[in-house]
Amino acid sequence: MNNARNGAQIRVLVADDDPSLRLALTMVFQRAGHDVVAAEHTDAAREIVAADRADVALIDAGMPRDGVAFWKECREGDNALAGALLVTGDVWALGELARHPMVLEKPFDFRALVERVERLAAAGDQPGSPPV
Repeated sequence: MNNARNGAQIRVLVADDDPSLRLALTMVFQRAGHDVVAAEHTDAAREIVAADRADVALIDAGMPRDGVAFWKECREGDNALAGALLVTGDVWALGELARHPMVLEKPFDFRALVERVERLAAAGDQPGSPPV
């Protein structure tokens, strides 16, 4: 599992097929002092995770090549990240999954999102930490 130390720069993966949102999120996290890598589809995002270039991921549920499946991969297995948030503009399309604590509905408050990602990265540093 990737780990981000509390207070250290976090490596954030922004995986979203919407270029405007990808750019906005990249700028928000860079201004907060974090390293950002962006991907427009899950194949590119998988390569980033496999290369250990992310601590936390923001993944669009509706992204081409199955954003939901990629989100599940990021939460389990050998390449599990400190945190993976699934973002969606259509919670109804997710069914029961919409109730998961790691699912966020668009639009969201950028400041609150940065704080949540920072908490996720810090909690990922501690074995057995509950979901944030």
